Amino acid sequence: MKSFQEVKIANFLFLHGVKYEYEKVFDENLNQEGRKKYRPDFYLPDYNISIEHFGIDEDGEVPPFFKGSNGLSPTEAYHKKMDFARSIHLEANRKLIETYSYEDKGKGLVEALKLKLQKAGVKLEKISDDEVSNALKNHKQINQFSVLISTFLTLFKSNNSTFSLQKKARKDKRTLLFLDIFEIIFEKYEAYLKENSFIDFADQINQATQYIKEGRYTPVYKYILVDEFQDMSIGRYEFLKSLIGEPGETKLYAVGDDWQSVFRFSGSDLSIMTEFSNHFGFSYEGKLEETHRFSQEILDYTSNFIQKNPIQIKKHMFSSKSSRGKKTLEINECDKSNEIAVIQHILTSLNSLAIRHDRTFTVLICGRYTLNTRRKIGHPNLNLKHLKEVFSQLDIVYLSAHKAKGKTFDYTILIEVITDVLGFPNELMDDPVLSIVLEAGDVYPNSEERRLFYVATTRARHKNYILTNHNMKSKFVSELEKEALSSIEVSHVKNCPDCGGDLVLRDGKHGIFHGCSNFPLCQ
Repeated sequence: MKSFQEVKIANFLFLHGVKYEYEKVFDENLNQEGRKKYRPDFYLPDYNISIEHFGIDEDGEVPPFFKGSNGLSPTEAYHKKMDFARSIHLEANRKLIETYSYEDKGKGLVEALKLKLQKAGVKLEKISDDEVSNALKNHKQINQFSVLISTFLTLFKSNNSTFSLQKKARKDKRTLLFLDIFEIIFEKYEAYLKENSFIDFADQINQATQYIKEGRYTPVYKYILVDEFQDMSIGRYEFLKSLIGEPGETKLYAVGDDWQSVFRFSGSDLSIMTEFSNHFGFSYEGKLEETHRFSQEILDYTSNFIQKNPIQIKKHMFSSKSSRGKKTLEINECDKSNEIAVIQHILTSLNSLAIRHDRTFTVLICGRYTLNTRRKIGHPNLNLKHLKEVFSQLDIVYLSAHKAKGKTFDYTILIEVITDVLGFPNELMDDPVLSIVLEAGDVYPNSEERRLFYVATTRARHKNYILTNHNMKSKFVSELEKEALSSIEVSHVKNCPDCGGDLVLRDGKHGIFHGCSNFPLCQ
């Protein structure tokens, strides 16, 4: 969905057994004089009713980020669209139910929708819990929730938390509901460990710390070196402190990059590094601010992006390399129907470049998850065997963003950088409930996902290609576009001169070409 208010509407319809189609074309045969095909927000096929959710306040004004068109102000342009929606429904003798953004206060939107549906004769009957559960399983939502529970559990145990943290949730209903569910799962999990005489990794660390504190083990180290220090958890920190002992007994040398702290799901707490002196006392901090991996142009937009988060340690990075005016980031707008063609188009260009320079280029195709890349490998035109045959000058690798960490390639293609369950950023991995088991320093929106995106965009020596969808554009892509640096190139979707639809890259029997998204209705 394109807004959380639309999600509320969709959830209400689903939970009350009302079939709906999201943004279904109003009428395939309708000639709208060059307009894009009209798609009401929701269509109820059993009742031939549309629902349009209009983003206006009580005064009919639109939010400040809306845009005007053809000399009209944003509000005027939006009301013109509203009038068009009303007139087309009237002309087609189809009922239109309208909801408005200003109704979304408390249960206002849902209650208003309920009354309007009942008045229109729509039968509302709550579906069973089993039906809800099955739907959540089929749409992989249970899997996503399990990941959140697992991350919370790891942080909860690694940080030695107790259920007194419910006070931190205050009156946030969603977090309190989550804690109610988590407490049941946690008790069953701990009982399972006890019954089977198991301990998990957090238990190993916590119990080892306790042994040292009880004098059952005496540390004898003069020097302790810790690599990847950005991944330190509270539990591991307590263990480390107990190994160090009294001040001056043991010297600690820690190496890490807070910009690449991307393992929060395993318990890491970035504040231990960003506030190092507060935890370990007087210390010397040395910064490595020169890179030889990639060009200054890539460094400019990636370091600017990561340092938007104020808790990241500030560094003035510079590179010994330059792209010499060449674009180092290309943003391509596409959708699922033509993403394969766009990837092939990029690979064709890189292969030609490699032939001209008599070189072999390494190319990373990178997704937020392994599943993103696995879906591409499964396509006959993108499996590795086919790619090696067609693009002989390219050494192509598929990796998730986490698995790409520490590796370097000539070029990187970031796929499915969109607002989606498997998109980038993944909102669930930065779920607000995690903030109550994290130090206060790591509550910047999408902080972990921002660091992971930084990791993904710093794998390339020469250039990053980002594939997004102009209807589901990732907030990270929008942020990069807003910067509009000279090294960034944005490939905006162009409109069909005949019908106004989107011109998209397609792969046909004669190769890659631009075609209208409304084909075959538009030729």
